[in-house]
Amino acid sequence: MIAAFAVAVATCWVPPVEAPVRIGFEAPACSWCPGHRGVEFATAAGSVVRAVEAGVVSFAGTVVGQRFVTVTDHAGWQETYGYLSGAAVTQGQAVAAGQPVGTAGTTLMFTVRVAGVYVDPGPMLGSWRWPARLVPLDGAAPRPVGPPALSCARPVVAPVGGPRLAR
Repeated sequence: MIAAFAVAVATCWVPPVEAPVRIGFEAPACSWCPGHRGVEFATAAGSVVRAVEAGVVSFAGTVVGQRFVTVTDHAGWQETYGYLSGAAVTQGQAVAAGQPVGTAGTTLMFTVRVAGVYVDPGPMLGSWRWPARLVPLDGAAPRPVGPPALSCARPVVAPVGGPRLAR
């Protein structure tokens, strides 16, 4: 078992990029077992990558030739943006939700850790939904479309405590 217990989290973030998900989260069977500990987006090179929530940049640099930025929030959650072509922030810098943290290459890897344990970021990422409207059949001009609302699929259950996954 990876986590000792879980807590429900009401989180609904604007995704860090506007791009389709190429590879989803695949939980490992154990903390050292293979898996896919994040979500990969198929991005256009040069796409702006934005912080999903406010925090402080706890890491901005390269690991094995790949550029990463990690933002840690006040509760200790860590969101990592990887495979960046450029970083727009530096270690120790405070960032706001929606602030650019870098630019993407052709792939953006996005991971979330809670208490050092990787969790599936997919359910935390919302999607934009536009309100339904009726279109008049009598030839009258339709009403303007209202603003979109951010919608998340379900509440998130995040593991807390227990053994930590290797970074």
